[in-house]
Amino acid sequence: MLVNIAQTIAMQLGLDQPESIQDFSRTKRKLTLVELSEAAKMWSCSSLTYFSISSTYGMLPVSSNGMVDLICDEESAYDIPIEMKHQLLIARFSARTNKYMSRSMPFLRERTCSKETSGILGLLEQEYSDLCRGLGQALTAETEILLIGTGIQLYVFYLLDTGQSLARKIGLLGAFDFAKSLINKLQQLDATADIIKYSPFSYFRMATLAALFILRLEDSSFVGLVDVDGGKQAFNTALMLLRRASLEDNDLPGRTSKILVELWSAQAAHGRVVKSLD
Repeated sequence: MLVNIAQTIAMQLGLDQPESIQDFSRTKRKLTLVELSEAAKMWSCSSLTYFSISSTYGMLPVSSNGMVDLICDEESAYDIPIEMKHQLLIARFSARTNKYMSRSMPFLRERTCSKETSGILGLLEQEYSDLCRGLGQALTAETEILLIGTGIQLYVFYLLDTGQSLARKIGLLGAFDFAKSLINKLQQLDATADIIKYSPFSYFRMATLAALFILRLEDSSFVGLVDVDGGKQAFNTALMLLRRASLEDNDLPGRTSKILVELWSAQAAHGRVVKSLD
């Protein structure tokens, strides 16, 4: 993919090791502090693009690298925009979640949940909570959407957990609230900035995931524990956003909105038979 080519070129230019730029140049060279910060910005943009696209298309990204860790460090000497740093922190966590849950979780293959699985999910939840606290409240709307979407991405893994733990129940209910919040945030941002037509493809993926999760939980044994009316309203809002994201007839956002309508109608036609999430 083009993103892999771009990442490779960035590495060949030495953007991932700007302090060792001499190793990538035929002439003697040393970057100034300003140039180091510019290199850090370019590598941050490259990494954000790579993390976003790899996550969107189901690729398994490298969870991090040395340069990203240096940029994300609280005492980093690299001067990059705070919003970029926030999004890099979120993307790094999202990539790590994908890596652990895709490679290390036996229940993804065997549909069973081990103590190790529950422990890793618990550790990731704690890390996500720490990330939210560390970022604080002064976030841009785009960064907040990315943060909430990453939370949904983490908590929906509890759907693959067949246990009956309290942590699983809390996680699924939390993901339902996250799904509603994400869709509402997208609607608010679209109303003020008309963003849905020009947003990254990852926004479409997040809206689709949120709508599917609402659909699943409202047709489950959890139906008595969630805000059904609020979920229905959020689901309809997601459909509206997906239709607005559609640029031509029968493209992916357009087809997705039609499929979601059919799924909701099918559940309604069968009287919403309550299904266990076990």
